[in-house]
Amino acid sequence: MSAIININFEEKKWLKVGLKEISKKAFESTFKILAYPKTFKFLEVSILACNDKKIKEYNKIFRGNSKATNVISWPRLKKINYRDILERKDISHLISSQEGTLDIGDIAISYDTCFKKAKELNINFDDYIIHMFIHSCLHLLGFDHINNSEFKIMKEMEIKSLIACGIRNPYNQYL
Repeated sequence: MSAIININFEEKKWLKVGLKEISKKAFESTFKILAYPKTFKFLEVSILACNDKKIKEYNKIFRGNSKATNVISWPRLKKINYRDILERKDISHLISSQEGTLDIGDIAISYDTCFKKAKELNINFDDYIIHMFIHSCLHLLGFDHINNSEFKIMKEMEIKSLIACGIRNPYNQYL
């Protein structure tokens, strides 16, 4: 069995990017740094590769924000808590007995905003996309950045995952 990454290419510009490979690299590194490398093979995630128009629509509907953003995540696992992940608790009970997968949720990612942000930050586009998938994966696994302490934890996990992908800490550039 291997991770299942379903991608719906609504924005055709994404077809020029190796999105399947990029997302797999991001998700695999995230599971590895969280000490769940054996669980990665059960992963299932769906991605909508879209543009600013579509992500703005979703941002308005689901977050009440009427502007485009780089990525939005919808977790499917309601019984997961990032503290359990950090404590390396067994999550095998979350694997569907019917499908044999760990369906963590859905992600929408906008080519337009990601391209603009990568250019603005002077970051390689693929590296930026990997960062956005790592960020989304962490959200789907219960991590958040609502308060400062959660932000620090999530940021640390992102940096470790990025380094595992061979990408240096981008926060040094952002700040």
